[in-house]
Amino acid sequence: MFDILELLEHSDAQTINGDIKQNSSYLLSDAQFFFGDHRMNTLDNFRLESVFGSTAKSRVAHWSLTVPDSKFPLSSAARSIFDAELGRREQLMIAMAISAASGDLIEAQSFGAKALEYGSDPRDLLAAVESVSAFVGAFRGSKLAEALVDIIRDCDEPLDAFSSRVVQLSDHETKAVDTGGEGAPIVLLHSLGTNHLMWRYVIRSLAATRRVVAYDMRGFGHAAGAPKPFSFEQLAADARDLIRTLDLGPVQYAGLSVGGTVALHLGLLHPECVSSLAVICATAIQQDAFAHRAEAAETLGLKAQVVPTLTRWFTTEALAANNWGVRYARNCVLKANIEDWAACWRALAAVNCFDRLGDIRVPTRFIAGEVDPSTPPSVMQQHADRVPGSEFFVVPNGPHMLSLEKGQELAQLLAQ
Repeated sequence: MFDILELLEHSDAQTINGDIKQNSSYLLSDAQFFFGDHRMNTLDNFRLESVFGSTAKSRVAHWSLTVPDSKFPLSSAARSIFDAELGRREQLMIAMAISAASGDLIEAQSFGAKALEYGSDPRDLLAAVESVSAFVGAFRGSKLAEALVDIIRDCDEPLDAFSSRVVQLSDHETKAVDTGGEGAPIVLLHSLGTNHLMWRYVIRSLAATRRVVAYDMRGFGHAAGAPKPFSFEQLAADARDLIRTLDLGPVQYAGLSVGGTVALHLGLLHPECVSSLAVICATAIQQDAFAHRAEAAETLGLKAQVVPTLTRWFTTEALAANNWGVRYARNCVLKANIEDWAACWRALAAVNCFDRLGDIRVPTRFIAGEVDPSTPPSVMQQHADRVPGSEFFVVPNGPHMLSLEKGQELAQLLAQ
C-alpha cells in the first residue's frame, strides 16, 4: 500500500492507475463523485481519521489508485460528508458504504457494527446496503447484508423476523404481522399516520409468550387509499373482520391513540371478539382541534405537520436523540396520504362514545403516558372512571407514542 505522501509525489495519476486492475462491478462515474482535483490538507486528513482511524492516509491512497483520472482526494462534495454537521452514526454508515464500494466487505462489516454501537438501527443499515448495492453490484451487496445480519442477531435490537400476510377485509386489503405460536392472542392497532411497525419493540417482547398480530389500519400502511369516509364504527368492523378472518377467537385487543379509540368501539359494538381491552393514550372525547388538524394538512401540506406532530408524540429527549422511533414516525408523517390523514382526523373529531363507556363489560385497562400532552393521565383517568372494573396505569416519563419510546415498559403492562 502506498503512503499518501509517496502518492502525492506522482504527478500522473493515470500512470499509477495503470498498475491497478479495475473491478468491473464498480461504477466509476459514482466513484468519481468522491474525488476531485484537491490534494489532502490537514483538515481533510483529520476528517478522514476521525471516522476511519489511523489508516486514513493509506486508505485514501488506495481509493486514489482504484479510480481512473482522479488526481487526488477529496473533492469539496466529498469533504462535506465528514463535516461536524453529520453525527457519528451517519458518518459510520457512509464509511460502510464507501468500504463496500471499494470491495472491502470485511471493513464494511466492521463499520456497520460500529454504527450499531452509535445508535444506528438494523433497518437503517440494511436500507443503506440496499441503496449502495445499486453501485457496488448485487453480489457485494448481498454478501455485506449477510455479514450484517450476523451482527444484527447479536445486538440489542434484532430485526423483526416474523411472517406477514395480506388480509382481505370487507372493502380493502390490509397487512398483518403474525408471530404465530400457541400463546394467547393479542391484536395491536397503531396510531393515526403510522402502521404496524409502530409496535416493533412491543412485538419482540411479547412474542416469547404470546401470539401477536399487528395490522395496518384503514388508510395507512398497506391499507392506504382504502374507501372513505372513515368512521370508528367502520374501523371497529375492520378489527372484527380481521379477528374472524384469522380465526383468532376472542383476543386481547390493544390500541394506541386512534387505535385505542378503535378498541373502545370494538368493546362496545363487538364484545364477542375480545377477551380484554388495552386502551393506550387514547380519547373518546370530541375536540375541535382534531378537525383543525385535518384542515391544516389539506391547506399547508404534511411537511408542515411534522414539527407539531412529533412534539406531541415524543419527549424532547427522544427528539434530540433522533433514534429509530423518531425517524420512523417522521417518515410516516411525510409519506402519508393527505386524504387518508384528513379523513382519520375528521373521524376522530366526530367520535361520540364517551358517554357510553359504562356499557363496556369486558376487562379493560387504560394506560397513560406521564408527560403525554395529547391524552394526559387526567384525561385517561376520566375514561377509566366510566368503565366498570377498569384498571389504570401511568408510564413514568411516558410520551404519547409509548410503543416507540417506552416499548419495554408498555410490553410489560400488556403482558400482565
